[in-house]
Amino acid sequence: NLVRFYFKINNQEPQQMKRFTWMIMSAAFALSSGSVMAQSKHVPHKCASVEVMEQEMIKHPELVQERAQGEESSRQYLVHNEGQAKSGEKRIIPVVFHVIHECGPENISRAQILDQIRVMNEDYSLTNPNFSQTPEAFVPLAADCQIEFRLATKDDLGNCTDGIVRVYSPKTNEANNDNGVKSVSHWNSYKYLNVWVVKSIGTVQGTGGEVLGYAQFPMGGLMSTDGIVIR
Repeated sequence: NLVRFYFKINNQEPQQMKRFTWMIMSAAFALSSGSVMAQSKHVPHKCASVEVMEQEMIKHPELVQERAQGEESSRQYLVHNEGQAKSGEKRIIPVVFHVIHECGPENISRAQILDQIRVMNEDYSLTNPNFSQTPEAFVPLAADCQIEFRLATKDDLGNCTDGIVRVYSPKTNEANNDNGVKSVSHWNSYKYLNVWVVKSIGTVQGTGGEVLGYAQFPMGGLMSTDGIVIR
């Protein structure tokens, strides 16, 4: 329902619509990375989105007020539109994977990326085979979000692309918003969902353990860093 709300309220606000997409995507990537985790004896499980948001708000205090205003708009919309279902055509979200690597296993295959897209689309269309395992409290809220993620077919200049960019860089190690990994390869966040695949993610204060990934919340960061970082 919250997904439906944000896509509806932001028809005229692509920036906020995109930011919400980035936020909800972090959950899909964390949940569907079991095959990667199974290869390690130590099973990481930490999503650092909250901690990253808090750090960004310290660096950019204006985000605090922006987030508060966004949350108030959300509350007001829900009050006046409770129970209304989204209508219209399915929304297509173009995705670009930036694989930042040093020729190691972090240079994941196209097949693995396509499988990730498949899992994401199953989750957001309510066709995931493990839906029966949904905690009882969340079953009434589950819904087909009427969105579909697809690898981008055109870049910002209109050139053909397969939606996968591979860049050799040591910034794949201990990657985070501060080490500049996102500036190594970045597409316009107003048009694409940016996903950075890295070897390891730098420790975020207060998270503990090994971080699997993080994304930005709505109004929780700058568009120059908007997207998802996953291990």
